[in-house]
Amino acid sequence: MNARTPVLFCVLIVAVMVCSGVRAEEGESAQKKSNVSSEESQQESEDVGELVITGEKSEMAEPLTIVPEEEVSRLQMPNTAEGMLENEAGVYLSRQRFSGNENSRLRIRGFDESRSRILWNGRNLHGSGVYGGYYVDWDSMSLRDVENIELIRGAGPAKYGNTLGGVVDITPKKGSLKPETTLELRGGLIDEDARENLWNAGISHSGSSGPFLYRLSADHRDSDGYLRNAFSQRDLFSGSLTWLLSDYLDLTVSGRYNVNESGMIIYNKPDSPFYDPDKPTSLGGFLGGPGLPFKNGPGNWGPYFAGDDSYWRDERLNLDTNLSYESKDFGFDLQTFFMDQDRLERYYSASEPGHLVFKRESVPEKENWGWRADFRNEFGESDAHTVEYGAQGTYLGYGDIDVKEFDPEYFFRPGGRLHPNLTDTEGEDTITDWEGAYVQDTWRISEIWEFQPGVRFDAFDADGPQQGHVELNEDEISPRLALTAYAWEGGHVTGRYGRAVRFPTIPEYYWWNAGFQPAGRKDLSPEDADQWELEVGHDFETGTSVLARGYYYEVKDYIRTIFGYRPSRVIYNIDKVDLRGIELEVSQELPHNFKVWANYTLQDTEKHGDVLDMSSRLTDELVELPENQFNVGIGYQQPDGLTAKLTARYVDSRGTIRGDLTDTVFLGTPKGAHIEGMGAFVDVDLYASYPVYRGERLKEVLWEVTLDNLLDDHYEEEFGYPVPGTTLITGIKATF
Repeated sequence: MNARTPVLFCVLIVAVMVCSGVRAEEGESAQKKSNVSSEESQQESEDVGELVITGEKSEMAEPLTIVPEEEVSRLQMPNTAEGMLENEAGVYLSRQRFSGNENSRLRIRGFDESRSRILWNGRNLHGSGVYGGYYVDWDSMSLRDVENIELIRGAGPAKYGNTLGGVVDITPKKGSLKPETTLELRGGLIDEDARENLWNAGISHSGSSGPFLYRLSADHRDSDGYLRNAFSQRDLFSGSLTWLLSDYLDLTVSGRYNVNESGMIIYNKPDSPFYDPDKPTSLGGFLGGPGLPFKNGPGNWGPYFAGDDSYWRDERLNLDTNLSYESKDFGFDLQTFFMDQDRLERYYSASEPGHLVFKRESVPEKENWGWRADFRNEFGESDAHTVEYGAQGTYLGYGDIDVKEFDPEYFFRPGGRLHPNLTDTEGEDTITDWEGAYVQDTWRISEIWEFQPGVRFDAFDADGPQQGHVELNEDEISPRLALTAYAWEGGHVTGRYGRAVRFPTIPEYYWWNAGFQPAGRKDLSPEDADQWELEVGHDFETGTSVLARGYYYEVKDYIRTIFGYRPSRVIYNIDKVDLRGIELEVSQELPHNFKVWANYTLQDTEKHGDVLDMSSRLTDELVELPENQFNVGIGYQQPDGLTAKLTARYVDSRGTIRGDLTDTVFLGTPKGAHIEGMGAFVDVDLYASYPVYRGERLKEVLWEVTLDNLLDDHYEEEFGYPVPGTTLITGIKATF
């Protein structure tokens, strides 16, 4: 924590004292969603999440989509939070598999997870991303603990910093006033040809005792996977305790602990001497790091390489405290969070099954932590102003690597010396710290006009983990503006502008120092984006809703990583990347409990000044992004009866740049680069549920069934990793 932190805290403490003194007498009967006193509101607290998802904020001030609890808990093939967004406009998923950790599953408006804010109850979920790992551990959250998911596209309000793509804020469930127990058992058959299976079991219990609300949850997931050696097992335990200090103030302490074992996807193509024709063809996926110098070298799948049963095991702990106050016109949230992760990797021989060739332990997240403080005031005639202000800090680092054992016959030994990736290394507790403060006002000027000005200040410091690494110190000010006109009944027009600054991740910062350093490369700079957006929406009396958004981003100093340069990669800034897009959404209520909806996304990208990437002669676009996406769905919901939903998503063709991007011969790889294509695809999914029993003590037994990928198309979201064909999953959910 640097010298700016005490100053920010002092400002916030003064603000709390002043505001709470003014507002303490005015708190009338406003209730927090977890703090209910009357019998009527007790009953409401047991209803679905839709009752609490909007809060006090303006819905038109930002491009907000909310996935409510009944959708989050619905049985789906992707049973992690990002999978709940696959049918949303502006969202593209890039997954190697549906079970097991991996990096960069989610893209919002073309930007991956390192360029968006992924939050749990408002706090950062981003980790350090080192040792071949990932920035967001989607498998560290059970959907049974999620109340709703908010998606904000673009720069969003001033309270969100270090983001380009958007914000995903996952709101966890808390305890309930009345006791409730939920038991779920689900199983399925992955792809009728592969005959692999999956199953999931979980239990949760919530209730209260005096002024305390509590919730406990346990979850087990087991999947054979679909690709070769892509098995996954996860055990997750979570709990929360909320102390209702008054009608307006509560304190929540919560934690999550999960253990995840995932098999490393084995390269399985006919050119491999260990090709298994009974398994789907795919590229390999050895998550973990640093990379290992197997004797065969990149792209050569001989006897000295890792094979089946190779896996990694993650243990992760998340702890949170949250002090929250909410009255009619004043509120605050004060939060601290802590995350720690240990990893064990085991690599087994491809030619000698069961022979352990490498084992190591590492600490990708070492006691990383952070804090946030958010405040809200409403004042003026008819509460014309809602002022939000606050600050946050995040401090990231990583621990040591401990090599336990290895077989030297399997690895390079250049010059007779031991390769550095086969030796122990030391980490650093805190390498980057990011602190920010913001203020914004939602000013309801009249019945027609609403204005939302805001500004935030961000400070970022990176200290080199190794001697000779250049430090990085950045202070940035980012304005955000939104103006909404409710120009006609049922309609609105909103214009938005936001400057967003995204600071380098730890891997980007590390490899800028430790990677290839070409002559004339400028100093590493944060990405600086100007974001413009126009939105028009209308709700018709006939039950039709229409929404259209157009946006333009100009991202200066876009950070680019190219693998293949000695000793590993090169990190540098592209001068500028432009992104243009259109998002269209429409929904219609139909008679007899039916509803239809559709959305369309068009996106175009262009790079300028990508001087180091020799593949730029092939294209000036970000080829991995689809130009066109289309989602359509029809749903049926009979009150207290059958629920059914049929969805289809179309994703346009995409590409990936393969080969040697440095345009040189390196380790025997071919010279030059080329673009490999991924074909367009249509994914059709069907979901249905029916309450087979309802009673007093056993409140409900719900039967669910999902058919995923009805067209049985082994399409690719990420190049080289086909998805399963038609997959059947069914299950029972009992609520006591």
